[in-house]
Amino acid sequence: MSNITAMAIELLQKLLRGKNDLHIAVTHVKLASEVVSQDLINAIEYFAKDLGLLWAVSRPGISITYIHVLHAFYQTLKAFALNKNISNKFNIEFLLRLTCEDQIAEALKIAGLSKKTKSFCLYSISPNFTALKALLSRLAPLFKGLTVNSSCCYGNNLLVELKIGSEELALTNYQSSTLSPKLKSILTRMSLLNIRK
Repeated sequence: MSNITAMAIELLQKLLRGKNDLHIAVTHVKLASEVVSQDLINAIEYFAKDLGLLWAVSRPGISITYIHVLHAFYQTLKAFALNKNISNKFNIEFLLRLTCEDQIAEALKIAGLSKKTKSFCLYSISPNFTALKALLSRLAPLFKGLTVNSSCCYGNNLLVELKIGSEELALTNYQSSTLSPKLKSILTRMSLLNIRK
């Protein structure tokens, strides 16, 4: 069993039990100047490996709500726990779930960073509250001018990318639900990935 699979099983169990010692963060990170995206991803991968943290990055505005991110983490953890993951990398598998895509190239096209970036959204899940802070403090000397904002990473870009039209939104607009039609459409599409796999 790989380290990612073992960690996914542990985190999934905590998530299902509603444990308070599980921390999920959606963090908008801005840099003082553009950096090569692959260098950024490599640095996060290197500095996160001993923190007990699973992570992913996208361009800002892909996730529409915290519930969307929570379900993407749940579906990704479950995929690894059941050995039904499409990618061997957690961050790629998370983007597949977040974007409701079953093709890696398409998920990266929708959510991925351009070749250079100055701003990105960092998604993290860990049983350790200080793991994200530790990761950001390790990255700060490498990428000058790193500023963090936890509240402005949500948007509606994904609705356009997924071509969710008014017909689909009308089908998910029933009043007995507390979820918005937009969120219901995305969560339905995310769940359908499990059926297609």
